[in-house]
Parts: sequence; structure tokens; C-alpha cells
Amino acid sequence: MLGMITPFALLCINGGVVPDLDFTDLDQNAKLGDVKTDVRLRSSVMIKANKNLVWLSIHEYRTNYEELVYAKVLFREGPTSIIEQQFAVARLGKATCTFLDTDCPPDKITYQLLKSNLFSAMDGSWVMTPIADGKSTRLDLYCHAGIQGKVPRFLLRFGLSRSLKKRLESVKRAAEKKALTTDTVGA
Repeated sequence: MLGMITPFALLCINGGVVPDLDFTDLDQNAKLGDVKTDVRLRSSVMIKANKNLVWLSIHEYRTNYEELVYAKVLFREGPTSIIEQQFAVARLGKATCTFLDTDCPPDKITYQLLKSNLFSAMDGSWVMTPIADGKSTRLDLYCHAGIQGKVPRFLLRFGLSRSLKKRLESVKRAAEKKALTTDTVGA
């Protein structure tokens, strides 16, 4: 199945560490020193905002984030969008990528790389799980990324893990800010 647009710079190595983020390497058989052109990772965060606010924050993030040079929506019909982005990738330069994004209501947004000057793969999904209180959401970000050419696996994994954490923290900040505004207005 084709997935959703990823307006996110996957290998940005200049983010902060977020203490309540969880990170999992999905490549179970990888060894230190492997030279692979791709990695699969998952990272998650708890957000003090309902699922609808998280969903909205993800959509806003894909065309507006720190490393983004530009983003253009090339096509939008129903749950499908095609977005072109150019973003900075630490130590590698600028990547120009075209993504297919697909909304899979009520709790998933997928993305898939269509073309890129730097990446050979970049696909995955954002998965939102509402918490019982109805005011919190667990957000999981799954990503498969590959770079053109040979890159030591540990460098690719390191850059991607930092990028996932940074993206999740940005969405968390935006959604929690919206939740505070909503709570204040409703009070």
C-alpha cells in the first residue's frame, strides 16, 4: 500500500534528547559495523492532547519544520497528498524529496518516498493511540529510510533516531500547546 508524505528530515543530527521518548531499532539482525543502505526504526512519545489535536499537529508539521527549506503541495485529493520538500540533512547537504502521504482515519497517517536526490527509501507511518482519559495520546513514528550509496549503518541509524525524536518532540509541543489553548478557551 502506498503511504503518506513525509515532510520530515530523517537524518538531521542536530536535535535534542527528549526524556519521555521511546526508541526501538526494528532491524533485529543488524551487527555493529554493518554497511547497509537502509534502516528501520520506531520511536514513540506520550502527548497530553487528544488524538484530533495530535492529527492536526502532524499535518501542520509536514510543511513547516526547522530543517525545511521549502514545501509544496503538488496534489491533494481526498486522503491522499503529494508533497515536494527540500530540507537540510546534516553532513550530507540538501535533500529534495517527493512524498505520497495518505490519511488512514481514525488513527494512522502513512508516507512513502516517490523520488529523491539523496534517499533511496523513506517510508513509514504515524500511529496515534488514544489513552483512556481521552486527553492524552501515544504517538508512534515508524520509519524505513535508505540513503543512496554506502553509509555505515550506525551513522544512518544514529541520524535517523535523532531525527525521529526531534519530529516527535515538535509534534508533541504543538499538540500540547493546542490542548492548553483549547482548555483555556473552554474554561
